[in-house]
Amino acid sequence: MDSNQYRSLTVPVAPGTSDRRRLAIGRRTDGTALSLPVFVVKGARPGPVLWVQGCLHGDEYAGSRAIHHFVAGLDPDQLSGTVIAVPVVNLMAWEQKSRVSPIDHLDLNRVFPGSSEGTWTRLLAHRLLEAISASADFVLDLHGYRSNYFALYFHQQDEAGAMAEQLALDSGAPAVVGVDEAWLEQSLFAVLTRRGIPAILIEAPGEGRNDPEVIDYYLKCMQNITIKRGMIQGDATRRSPPDQLKNLISIPAPASGFVDLKVKRGDKVNHGQIIARILAACGDPVAEVRSPGGVALVLNLDTHGVIHQGEPLVMIGEFCD
Repeated sequence: MDSNQYRSLTVPVAPGTSDRRRLAIGRRTDGTALSLPVFVVKGARPGPVLWVQGCLHGDEYAGSRAIHHFVAGLDPDQLSGTVIAVPVVNLMAWEQKSRVSPIDHLDLNRVFPGSSEGTWTRLLAHRLLEAISASADFVLDLHGYRSNYFALYFHQQDEAGAMAEQLALDSGAPAVVGVDEAWLEQSLFAVLTRRGIPAILIEAPGEGRNDPEVIDYYLKCMQNITIKRGMIQGDATRRSPPDQLKNLISIPAPASGFVDLKVKRGDKVNHGQIIARILAACGDPVAEVRSPGGVALVLNLDTHGVIHQGEPLVMIGEFCD
């Protein structure tokens, strides 16, 4: 499938109408075709093209449900521009209730730009990136793992980087993090922004649930951004200025065992503060984890109770000076 076919996502839809489309990706292991469900809402008035998607990781469901509500609430006659919405990107992972593909077990958000001749996840990344690049002016990628509420943008000194930062600020997320860490360089939002398409990643608590308050949060973020871009009418909501953070630091578990957490998501921590202790099977402490940065906010915690050495335990973002 060549990239010209991806452009047909928007062209056939007449102004002031909405439709459902399919984005062809490839074939399943049994040889049957695999395509992703896509909603296209083309406004009666000209404007930018927003691409919004959920379930890049297959078990992050609340963003997908928020997309359903968001699309259902759009009136094409009152919309300026176009919304292209893909509620479930990693379809085979979603079918298995898994974070990653059951075929090659790769993390889709660590392999962009992918490859046209790679394994399944790399192929999906390649074709998704082609479709977005051919269609979108800006991108919202909804995620929900073991996280608090925050928005990520890729920090770079150009027009795309500045707009990505503004999208994150406009979302209404209580924390906004500008990142350029190497371990995120193959994430979709980073690759797109480097290619000149502003993109942000919106995080919220998930862990395989469809909590109504999380769905509502995503919905408000999407509405806030489209209001700020002049695509829909309304008043953007924000309770207070966001915490602005940098240096997203992922801290792996130094040992395997039970996790005795000393902080919660959303807590502020200082340099050297104990975040968690790791306990052996008998309950004796075998390691402790301390905050390595300056004053920081806890953004992500493994709350499953047991962890293996090397697995991500906690993620913090340092406060900007």
